[in-house]
Amino acid sequence: MTMTKQSIALFTLIAGLSAAPAMADAATGTYAFGQVTHARETAGAKNLSNGLTAGVGYRVMENIALEGAYTGLKDRKTSMSDKNMRVSALGILPVGNNVEVFGKLSWAGHNNNNNDGMAYGLGATYALDKNLAVRVDYDRMNTGYNQVNTVNRNTQHINTYSAGMQYKF
Repeated sequence: MTMTKQSIALFTLIAGLSAAPAMADAATGTYAFGQVTHARETAGAKNLSNGLTAGVGYRVMENIALEGAYTGLKDRKTSMSDKNMRVSALGILPVGNNVEVFGKLSWAGHNNNNNDGMAYGLGATYALDKNLAVRVDYDRMNTGYNQVNTVNRNTQHINTYSAGMQYKF
């Protein structure tokens, strides 16, 4: 899928989530998040990148949410950049008055079409008040790239670690 098609899909998702009516139930509704992100390849050059993530989500029910997010990364050594857009479904489990953990299944598209694919992740939020929360995420994506060497054949993965804030509207 090209970046143009990905941009249209993400824009449509964000517009749909933003237009969702406010619901009386406090467990549902629209939220936005921003994070600082660190990414690392698991094979080959094992490049490191840092960047920012911004996203919007809609909590459909107490334990289910849908999200769209964009991440921009820049490699520390080569100054190469990577852009990633993803659409995710989250399963959420409250583990206390202020803490929730979640599992995430995503489709992610990169500016390099060879790297589109499924991703999965884990995360948690800690509510500071009824609207503001601290959020941390870990995501892993199989890029489909194979690094060949004389010992073994490894599938390239990208691991991302993110931390930031989430605001519920």
